Amino acid sequence: MFDKIVEIYKTGLRAADPAPVVRHMLRLHKNRLEVRTGRHHEISESYELGSKASVLVVGCGKAAASMAMAVEEVLGDRIRDGIVAVKYGCAQPLRRVRLIEGGHPWPDQNCVNAAAETQRLLSSVVPPDIVLALLSGGGSSLWTLPPPGVDLQDIIRLTGLLLESGANISEINTLRKHISRISGGFAAQWTYPTKVLVIAVSDVPGDSFETIASGPFSPDESTFADCLKIIEKYGIYSKIPVSVAEYFQSGINGIAPETPKIAGDFSFENVDYLLAVTNKTALESCAAHATAIGLKPLMQETFFTGEAADAAYRFCLKIKEISQLIETGTNTCLISGGETTVTLGENYGKGGRNQEFALAAALEIEGNDSITILACGTDGTDGPTDAAGAVVDGQSAGKMRKLGFDPADHLRCHNAYPALDAAGCLIRTGPTCTNVMDVRIAVFNS
Repeated sequence: MFDKIVEIYKTGLRAADPAPVVRHMLRLHKNRLEVRTGRHHEISESYELGSKASVLVVGCGKAAASMAMAVEEVLGDRIRDGIVAVKYGCAQPLRRVRLIEGGHPWPDQNCVNAAAETQRLLSSVVPPDIVLALLSGGGSSLWTLPPPGVDLQDIIRLTGLLLESGANISEINTLRKHISRISGGFAAQWTYPTKVLVIAVSDVPGDSFETIASGPFSPDESTFADCLKIIEKYGIYSKIPVSVAEYFQSGINGIAPETPKIAGDFSFENVDYLLAVTNKTALESCAAHATAIGLKPLMQETFFTGEAADAAYRFCLKIKEISQLIETGTNTCLISGGETTVTLGENYGKGGRNQEFALAAALEIEGNDSITILACGTDGTDGPTDAAGAVVDGQSAGKMRKLGFDPADHLRCHNAYPALDAAGCLIRTGPTCTNVMDVRIAVFNS
């Protein structure tokens, strides 16, 4: 069953590859860029390009290079200039669009350089040129542009505190938007009145353009006051850099500029938005493959969020509930998505949210030989490790103990990686150059 469940997951990865999707979305017809969407690829929008090279391509995120590669194939020499920022290891061969690799989830100087160069390019664009903005998960870090008085090390410190606290992606991005001169709609102010088409790969629940890559071209509803509430919620106010606290306070006092809002701001009038790939894309492909190999797929509509270990318990409880309702002997495949968090505290080991989910699940199903569970990210990197996630079954926890690893102790210490690695449970895909949250799959029979 190990090989089957991994192949189901990898089928979802292939479906989440944005390059072929973008390639089918865009068409160059004479001097017009046509955008085709829907089942029958109807033309939903078109843009007049003029007679010369008139497209500026910018982007950030783990999937940005893959999307840029597809855009280059479609538009060729109609691209006047371009630059995309991707996580180290997510590069693709590009001919017309420049590429900068940077740090994620902790930004580095390359991320600052990429954002500054993007600002320069976008500030130079004028109609009839158009901008193609390619956004995906990881973009919040890869486009880092600190405001005056705040430096890169301050942002790295804030990022680390947020990741350790267990804050969810929406909360983290709220703070990122307010400590940036490119996120939270600021990029749209640089391009107005030029037409902008945002094409996004979503890594967030709800697929909100305001949250994907911290919404550089989208109006932002959050405020500096919301930032302070989040900091207080997780008890990290005394730990954040002084410069960050002072900047947030200056925003509350009306000195630092608030992120652009939809009301009264014309910057967003010429911005169009298009989703290329979402978590649902991957999950539906997983379900189709499960059917093809003789399993009965069940899609869980609710995303799994919250603490990874708690989510694993709820997932296993759902398996037990389904087992009692289906016909005896039915081979079932439960598929769900979402993105959990892990509150690390002061001392922790090595792992990621999917590895923690898998380790907790291994304890829940211990001794049950009829259940196999996979928890993996779609970007190929789970936490600061070389694994995408893990697969466990009813024998995994016992195998860890025989090898000298107490799974319960490793779970308490947020140290899932070594125990899962020793038991041969880790899944390594390498960087996938996409990111549509996580996939969780259970194969079981009643």
